[in-house]
Amino acid sequence: MAKTKYILDKDFLEKEELEAKEKGLTIFQLRQVKKTMEMRNKRLVEYRKKRKRQTELKKEREKKKKEKEKLKKKQKQEERREKDRERKERLRQIEKEKKEKYLAEHPIEKPKKKRPVGRPKKRGPKKKYKRKPKNWTPPEKKKVSWNYKIVICRNNRQVGYVGKYIDVESAYNKMDELLENSKKVIYPMKTTHSDTVGDNKYEYLILERKNDDNDVVYLRNDIGKMVEQKTDSEKWAIYDKFSFDVEETFWVWGYNNKNDRKTFMWIYDNILMKNISIQYSIVRILIYKNKIIFKYDDDTMDIVFCKTISDAIRFYNLLQDMVKKNKIRQVFFLGQYNDITDKRRKLENDIMELTGWSKKKIQMSSTSEHIKNKKT
Repeated sequence: MAKTKYILDKDFLEKEELEAKEKGLTIFQLRQVKKTMEMRNKRLVEYRKKRKRQTELKKEREKKKKEKEKLKKKQKQEERREKDRERKERLRQIEKEKKEKYLAEHPIEKPKKKRPVGRPKKRGPKKKYKRKPKNWTPPEKKKVSWNYKIVICRNNRQVGYVGKYIDVESAYNKMDELLENSKKVIYPMKTTHSDTVGDNKYEYLILERKNDDNDVVYLRNDIGKMVEQKTDSEKWAIYDKFSFDVEETFWVWGYNNKNDRKTFMWIYDNILMKNISIQYSIVRILIYKNKIIFKYDDDTMDIVFCKTISDAIRFYNLLQDMVKKNKIRQVFFLGQYNDITDKRRKLENDIMELTGWSKKKIQMSSTSEHIKNKKT
Protein backbone atom coordinates (compact mmCIF):
# COMPACT_ATOMS: atom_id res chain seq x y z
CA MET A 1 0.00 0.00 0.00
CA ALA A 2 1.27 3.52 -0.85
CA LYS A 3 2.69 5.61 1.98
CA THR A 4 0.35 8.35 3.24
CA LYS A 5 1.61 11.91 3.66
CA TYR A 6 0.88 14.23 6.58
CA ILE A 7 -2.51 15.93 6.29
CA LEU A 8 -2.37 19.74 6.28
CA ASP A 9 -5.04 21.61 8.24
CA LYS A 10 -6.77 24.28 6.07
CA ASP A 11 -8.07 26.15 9.13
CA PHE A 12 -4.54 26.37 10.50
CA LEU A 13 -3.18 27.74 7.18
CA GLU A 14 -5.99 30.33 6.99
CA LYS A 15 -5.30 31.46 10.55
CA GLU A 16 -1.60 31.76 9.72
CA GLU A 17 -2.35 33.88 6.62
CA LEU A 18 -4.68 36.19 8.60
CA GLU A 19 -2.10 36.59 11.35
CA ALA A 20 0.59 37.40 8.77
CA LYS A 21 -1.66 40.03 7.08
CA GLU A 22 -2.47 41.70 10.44
CA LYS A 23 1.24 42.07 11.18
CA GLY A 24 2.17 43.06 7.62
CA LEU A 25 4.36 40.03 7.06
CA THR A 26 4.50 37.03 4.75
CA ILE A 27 3.83 33.52 6.13
CA PHE A 28 7.53 32.66 5.92
CA GLN A 29 8.51 35.91 7.73
CA LEU A 30 5.92 35.15 10.43
CA ARG A 31 7.35 31.66 10.92
CA GLN A 32 10.87 33.12 11.06
CA VAL A 33 9.71 35.61 13.75
CA LYS A 34 8.21 32.76 15.78
CA LYS A 35 11.46 30.80 15.47
CA THR A 36 13.53 33.79 16.63
CA MET A 37 11.15 34.25 19.60
CA GLU A 38 11.65 30.60 20.60
CA MET A 39 15.43 31.11 20.45
CA ARG A 40 15.07 34.30 22.54
CA ASN A 41 13.01 32.49 25.15
CA LYS A 42 15.68 29.78 25.37
CA ARG A 43 18.38 32.45 25.82
CA LEU A 44 16.27 34.12 28.51
CA VAL A 45 15.95 30.82 30.38
CA GLU A 46 19.73 30.28 30.14
CA TYR A 47 20.38 33.85 31.34
CA ARG A 48 18.06 33.36 34.33
CA LYS A 49 19.81 30.11 35.21
CA LYS A 50 23.20 31.86 34.98
CA ARG A 51 22.00 34.70 37.20
CA LYS A 52 20.63 32.16 39.66
CA ARG A 53 24.01 30.35 39.79
CA GLN A 54 25.83 33.65 40.44
CA THR A 55 23.52 34.51 43.36
CA GLU A 56 23.99 31.00 44.80
CA LEU A 57 27.81 31.34 44.62
CA LYS A 58 27.62 34.75 46.29
CA LYS A 59 25.49 33.31 49.09
CA GLU A 60 27.95 30.44 49.60
CA ARG A 61 30.87 32.90 49.89
CA GLU A 62 28.99 35.01 52.45
CA LYS A 63 28.05 31.86 54.37
CA LYS A 64 31.70 30.71 54.54
CA LYS A 65 32.80 34.17 55.68
CA LYS A 66 30.22 34.18 58.48
CA GLU A 67 31.27 30.68 59.58
CA LYS A 68 34.93 31.81 59.84
CA GLU A 69 33.93 34.84 61.95
CA LYS A 70 31.87 32.60 64.26
CA LEU A 71 34.82 30.23 64.73
CA LYS A 72 37.11 33.15 65.63
CA LYS A 73 34.60 34.45 68.19
CA LYS A 74 34.23 30.99 69.75
CA GLN A 75 38.01 30.60 70.06
CA LYS A 76 38.33 33.99 71.79
CA GLN A 77 35.49 33.14 74.20
CA GLU A 78 37.10 29.79 75.08
CA GLU A 79 40.45 31.48 75.74
CA ARG A 80 38.78 34.00 78.10
CA ARG A 81 36.92 31.25 79.95
CA GLU A 82 40.14 29.24 80.36
CA LYS A 83 41.92 32.28 81.86
CA ASP A 84 39.00 32.89 84.26
CA ARG A 85 39.08 29.23 85.39
CA GLU A 86 42.83 29.37 86.06
CA ARG A 87 42.49 32.63 88.05
CA LYS A 88 39.61 31.23 90.16
CA GLU A 89 41.54 28.00 90.78
CA ARG A 90 44.54 29.99 92.05
CA LEU A 91 42.34 32.02 94.42
CA ARG A 92 40.70 28.84 95.79
CA GLN A 93 44.10 27.26 96.38
CA ILE A 94 45.33 30.37 98.30
CA GLU A 95 42.17 30.44 100.49
CA LYS A 96 42.47 26.69 101.21
CA GLU A 97 46.12 27.07 102.32
CA LYS A 98 45.19 30.00 104.62
CA LYS A 99 42.34 27.98 106.19
CA GLU A 100 44.56 24.91 106.77
CA LYS A 101 47.24 27.10 108.38
CA TYR A 102 44.69 28.79 110.69
CA LEU A 103 43.14 25.44 111.76
CA ALA A 104 46.61 24.05 112.51
CA GLU A 105 47.32 27.01 114.84
CA HIS A 106 43.78 27.11 116.43
CA PRO A 107 42.32 23.58 116.71
CA ILE A 108 38.49 23.44 117.38
CA GLU A 109 36.65 20.74 119.31
CA LYS A 110 33.81 19.26 117.32
CA PRO A 111 30.38 19.52 119.12
CA LYS A 112 28.33 16.40 119.71
CA LYS A 113 25.55 15.82 117.17
CA LYS A 114 22.04 16.48 118.53
CA ARG A 115 19.18 14.14 117.78
CA PRO A 116 16.93 15.70 115.06
CA VAL A 117 13.62 16.95 116.34
CA GLY A 118 10.36 17.06 114.25
CA ARG A 119 9.71 16.26 110.62
CA PRO A 120 12.83 15.99 108.43
CA LYS A 121 13.31 18.71 105.82
CA LYS A 122 12.61 18.04 102.15
CA ARG A 123 15.64 17.44 99.99
CA GLY A 124 16.58 19.54 96.99
CA PRO A 125 16.54 23.28 96.33
CA LYS A 126 13.39 25.32 96.77
CA LYS A 127 11.42 26.29 93.67
CA LYS A 128 11.79 29.89 92.65
CA TYR A 129 8.73 31.52 91.09
CA LYS A 130 9.35 34.57 88.94
CA ARG A 131 6.48 36.99 88.92
CA LYS A 132 5.73 38.97 85.81
CA PRO A 133 5.93 42.74 86.16
CA LYS A 134 2.66 44.70 86.26
CA ASN A 135 3.18 46.41 82.91
CA TRP A 136 4.26 43.19 81.11
CA THR A 137 3.24 42.78 77.47
CA PRO A 138 3.75 39.60 75.44
CA PRO A 139 6.47 39.79 72.71
CA GLU A 140 5.23 40.47 69.19
CA LYS A 141 5.47 37.63 66.70
CA LYS A 142 7.66 38.29 63.69
CA LYS A 143 5.55 38.61 60.54
CA VAL A 144 6.91 36.95 57.39
CA SER A 145 6.40 39.10 54.29
CA TRP A 146 5.37 36.94 51.32
CA ASN A 147 6.21 39.33 48.48
CA TYR A 148 5.78 36.90 45.57
CA LYS A 149 3.27 34.24 44.50
CA ILE A 150 2.63 31.94 41.52
CA VAL A 151 -0.82 31.51 39.94
CA ILE A 152 -2.13 29.48 36.97
CA CYS A 153 -4.03 31.30 34.20
CA ARG A 154 -6.06 29.96 31.29
CA ASN A 155 -6.91 32.43 28.51
CA ASN A 156 -5.89 35.39 30.76
CA ARG A 157 -8.09 34.24 33.70
CA GLN A 158 -6.84 32.80 36.97
CA VAL A 159 -7.85 29.14 37.37
CA GLY A 160 -5.35 27.89 39.97
CA TYR A 161 -2.91 28.82 42.74
CA VAL A 162 0.57 27.31 43.34
CA GLY A 163 2.00 29.09 46.42
CA LYS A 164 3.56 32.18 48.09
CA TYR A 165 7.30 32.92 48.33
CA ILE A 166 9.54 35.29 50.30
CA ASP A 167 11.92 36.20 47.45
CA VAL A 168 12.21 35.93 43.66
CA GLU A 169 14.82 33.15 43.74
CA SER A 170 12.53 30.70 45.58
CA ALA A 171 9.69 31.59 43.13
CA TYR A 172 11.97 30.90 40.12
CA ASN A 173 13.13 27.60 41.69
CA LYS A 174 9.51 26.46 41.91
CA MET A 175 8.89 27.70 38.35
CA ASP A 176 11.78 25.52 37.06
CA GLU A 177 10.12 22.43 38.64
CA LEU A 178 6.74 23.28 37.07
CA LEU A 179 8.23 23.85 33.60
CA GLU A 180 10.16 20.54 33.82
CA ASN A 181 6.83 18.74 34.44
CA SER A 182 5.31 20.60 31.47
CA LYS A 183 8.00 19.15 29.15
CA LYS A 184 6.67 15.62 29.82
CA VAL A 185 3.37 16.41 28.02
CA ILE A 186 2.96 14.31 24.85
CA TYR A 187 -0.25 15.71 23.32
CA PRO A 188 -0.76 19.32 24.55
CA MET A 189 -4.25 20.80 24.92
CA LYS A 190 -4.76 23.60 22.34
CA THR A 191 -8.55 23.97 22.14
CA THR A 192 -11.31 24.24 24.72
CA HIS A 193 -15.08 24.38 24.47
CA SER A 194 -18.00 25.39 26.65
CA ASP A 195 -20.59 26.23 23.99
CA THR A 196 -18.21 26.96 21.11
CA VAL A 197 -14.69 25.79 20.32
CA GLY A 198 -11.84 28.26 20.90
CA ASP A 199 -8.06 28.53 21.40
CA ASN A 200 -6.62 27.49 24.74
CA LYS A 201 -3.55 29.10 26.36
CA TYR A 202 -2.11 28.16 29.78
CA GLU A 203 0.36 30.41 31.63
CA TYR A 204 2.18 30.52 34.98
CA LEU A 205 2.36 34.08 36.37
CA ILE A 206 4.84 35.26 39.02
CA LEU A 207 3.09 38.10 40.87
CA GLU A 208 4.83 40.74 43.05
CA ARG A 209 3.29 43.00 45.69
CA LYS A 210 2.57 46.43 44.23
CA ASN A 211 4.81 49.40 45.08
CA ASP A 212 5.91 52.62 43.37
CA ASP A 213 8.50 50.79 41.20
CA ASN A 214 6.24 48.10 39.70
CA ASP A 215 2.99 49.99 39.04
CA VAL A 216 3.57 49.65 35.27
CA VAL A 217 5.20 46.42 33.99
CA TYR A 218 6.21 45.66 30.36
CA LEU A 219 6.99 42.15 29.02
CA ARG A 220 7.59 40.83 25.50
CA ASN A 221 4.78 39.00 23.73
CA ASP A 222 5.10 36.05 21.28
CA ILE A 223 6.30 38.34 18.46
CA GLY A 224 8.84 40.17 20.64
CA LYS A 225 6.88 43.40 21.12
CA MET A 226 6.92 45.05 24.59
CA VAL A 227 3.36 45.00 25.97
CA GLU A 228 2.04 46.48 29.22
CA GLN A 229 0.92 43.78 31.71
CA LYS A 230 -2.22 44.57 33.72
CA THR A 231 -4.09 42.79 36.54
CA ASP A 232 -7.45 43.35 38.22
CA SER A 233 -5.83 43.11 41.66
CA GLU A 234 -5.02 46.26 43.67
CA LYS A 235 -2.25 44.50 45.65
CA TRP A 236 -0.40 42.39 43.04
CA ALA A 237 1.47 43.20 39.79
CA ILE A 238 2.85 40.79 37.14
CA TYR A 239 6.61 40.18 37.57
CA ASP A 240 7.12 37.45 34.92
CA LYS A 241 5.07 34.88 33.01
CA PHE A 242 5.68 31.52 31.29
CA SER A 243 3.44 29.54 28.96
CA PHE A 244 3.14 25.78 29.61
CA ASP A 245 1.32 22.74 28.21
CA VAL A 246 -1.45 20.59 29.71
CA GLU A 247 -2.08 16.99 28.63
CA GLU A 248 -5.20 16.68 26.45
CA THR A 249 -7.84 14.04 27.26
CA PHE A 250 -10.23 12.36 24.82
CA TRP A 251 -13.71 10.87 24.83
CA VAL A 252 -13.42 7.18 23.84
CA TRP A 253 -16.68 5.46 22.88
CA GLY A 254 -17.79 3.15 25.71
CA TYR A 255 -16.42 5.41 28.49
CA ASN A 256 -17.96 8.43 30.21
CA ASN A 257 -17.23 11.60 28.21
CA LYS A 258 -16.69 13.74 31.36
CA ASN A 259 -15.50 11.57 34.27
CA ASP A 260 -13.51 8.94 32.38
CA ARG A 261 -11.61 10.71 29.60
CA LYS A 262 -8.42 9.07 28.27
CA THR A 263 -4.94 10.37 27.38
CA PHE A 264 -3.08 9.80 24.10
CA MET A 265 -0.75 7.20 25.64
CA TRP A 266 -3.68 5.28 27.18
CA ILE A 267 -5.30 5.04 23.70
CA TYR A 268 -1.97 3.98 22.15
CA ASP A 269 -1.36 1.22 24.76
CA ASN A 270 -4.92 -0.05 25.39
CA ILE A 271 -6.55 0.32 21.97
CA LEU A 272 -3.86 0.17 19.28
CA MET A 273 -1.15 -2.06 20.85
CA LYS A 274 -3.69 -4.39 22.46
CA ASN A 275 -5.32 -5.16 19.10
CA ILE A 276 -2.06 -5.92 17.25
CA SER A 277 -0.80 -8.33 19.92
CA ILE A 278 -2.30 -11.26 17.93
CA GLN A 279 -0.16 -12.46 15.00
CA TYR A 280 -1.26 -11.31 11.50
CA SER A 281 -3.96 -9.00 12.95
CA ILE A 282 -4.33 -5.68 11.10
CA VAL A 283 -5.61 -2.31 12.35
CA ARG A 284 -6.83 0.37 9.94
CA ILE A 285 -6.90 3.98 11.18
CA LEU A 286 -8.81 6.80 9.49
CA ILE A 287 -10.27 10.24 10.16
CA TYR A 288 -13.94 11.12 9.78
CA LYS A 289 -14.79 14.73 10.77
CA ASN A 290 -13.45 15.07 14.36
CA LYS A 291 -13.37 11.29 14.95
CA ILE A 292 -10.40 8.89 14.85
CA ILE A 293 -11.68 5.40 13.92
CA PHE A 294 -9.80 2.15 14.58
CA LYS A 295 -11.15 -0.69 12.38
CA TYR A 296 -10.26 -4.35 13.01
CA ASP A 297 -10.37 -7.64 11.04
CA ASP A 298 -13.63 -8.80 12.67
CA ASP A 299 -15.45 -5.63 11.41
CA THR A 300 -15.52 -4.12 14.94
CA MET A 301 -14.28 -0.60 15.64
CA ASP A 302 -13.23 1.88 18.35
CA ILE A 303 -13.98 5.60 18.09
CA VAL A 304 -11.98 8.45 19.67
CA PHE A 305 -13.74 11.84 19.65
CA CYS A 306 -11.50 14.92 19.36
CA LYS A 307 -12.71 18.47 20.04
CA THR A 308 -12.21 19.71 16.47
CA ILE A 309 -11.10 18.46 13.04
CA SER A 310 -7.67 20.11 13.49
CA ASP A 311 -7.25 18.23 16.80
CA ALA A 312 -8.13 14.97 15.02
CA ILE A 313 -5.50 15.67 12.32
CA ARG A 314 -2.90 16.42 15.02
CA PHE A 315 -3.80 13.15 16.80
CA TYR A 316 -3.57 11.18 13.50
CA ASN A 317 -0.15 12.66 12.62
CA LEU A 318 1.28 11.99 16.12
CA LEU A 319 -0.04 8.41 16.02
CA GLN A 320 1.59 7.94 12.60
CA ASP A 321 4.92 9.22 14.04
CA MET A 322 4.73 6.78 16.98
CA VAL A 323 3.96 3.81 14.70
CA LYS A 324 6.90 4.67 12.38
CA LYS A 325 9.24 5.17 15.32
CA ASN A 326 8.35 1.78 16.86
CA LYS A 327 8.43 0.07 13.39
CA ILE A 328 4.95 -1.47 13.64
CA ARG A 329 3.89 -3.01 10.29
CA GLN A 330 0.36 -4.18 11.18
CA VAL A 331 -1.13 -0.65 11.14
CA PHE A 332 -2.46 1.05 7.98
CA PHE A 333 -3.33 4.76 7.83
CA LEU A 334 -6.20 5.40 5.39
CA GLY A 335 -6.32 9.20 5.64
CA GLN A 336 -9.45 11.37 5.76
CA TYR A 337 -12.93 10.33 4.57
CA ASN A 338 -14.19 13.68 3.24
CA ASP A 339 -15.62 12.92 -0.19
CA ILE A 340 -19.13 11.46 -0.40
CA THR A 341 -18.43 7.92 -1.63
CA ASP A 342 -19.71 4.40 -0.97
CA LYS A 343 -16.88 3.91 1.55
CA ARG A 344 -17.97 6.97 3.52
CA ARG A 345 -21.65 5.93 3.46
CA LYS A 346 -20.72 2.43 4.69
CA LEU A 347 -18.60 3.98 7.48
CA GLU A 348 -21.49 6.25 8.55
CA ASN A 349 -23.84 3.22 8.67
CA ASP A 350 -21.32 1.29 10.82
CA ILE A 351 -21.03 4.21 13.28
CA MET A 352 -24.84 4.51 13.42
CA GLU A 353 -25.12 0.79 14.28
CA LEU A 354 -22.47 1.09 17.02
CA THR A 355 -23.70 4.33 18.66
CA GLY A 356 -27.41 4.37 17.82
CA TRP A 357 -27.12 8.04 16.78
CA SER A 358 -28.80 9.78 13.88
CA LYS A 359 -26.90 10.61 10.66
CA LYS A 360 -27.03 14.34 11.46
CA LYS A 361 -25.35 13.78 14.83
CA ILE A 362 -22.62 11.59 13.31
CA GLN A 363 -21.77 14.31 10.77
CA MET A 364 -21.01 16.90 13.51
CA SER A 365 -17.46 18.20 13.32
CA SER A 366 -16.87 19.29 16.95
CA THR A 367 -17.68 17.98 20.45
CA SER A 368 -19.33 21.28 21.43
CA GLU A 369 -22.20 20.26 19.14
CA HIS A 370 -22.32 16.84 20.84
CA ILE A 371 -22.66 18.54 24.24
CA LYS A 372 -25.64 20.60 23.04
CA ASN A 373 -27.45 17.61 21.50
CA LYS A 374 -26.34 14.83 23.86
CA LYS A 375 -28.25 11.55 23.43
CA THR A 376 -26.91 8.55 25.31
